[in-house]
Amino acid sequence: MLTAATKPAGVKAAYLKLVEEFPLRTIRNDRELDAAAAVIDRLTARKRLAAAESDYLEVLEMLVARYENENHRPAPLPDHEILGYLMQEHGLTQKGLERETGIAHSTISDVLHGHRKLTRAQIGTLSRFFSVSPETFRFDEK
Repeated sequence: MLTAATKPAGVKAAYLKLVEEFPLRTIRNDRELDAAAAVIDRLTARKRLAAAESDYLEVLEMLVARYENENHRPAPLPDHEILGYLMQEHGLTQKGLERETGIAHSTISDVLHGHRKLTRAQIGTLSRFFSVSPETFRFDEK
């Protein structure tokens, strides 16, 4: 434990209390994830945080995100759901998307109904048009 003589300059007592309660280190399991989430919930419920507490919260959120990305990745959505969502968000019909991208209406319809997969070229066109990463779509070479 840090004593007054060894405490780094500018480190607040509230920050040290948080570190003692939940040390900032790699989250290794779901039990630790739950404990970290409880600390985050408690801190975000407060109206004001000291600068040191905000710093602690920021690092803890990064640790949680890292653990969740490595251990709790959701299954990717199929292209027809992604395309349908993007079209809805942009207020586009199939004809409107055809007009904007040059992708045939029949192709768009088949993709939206899950009867056809997008080609690499179509993914490139759609990702540029919607300003999303090509990785948003699932390219399957089969």
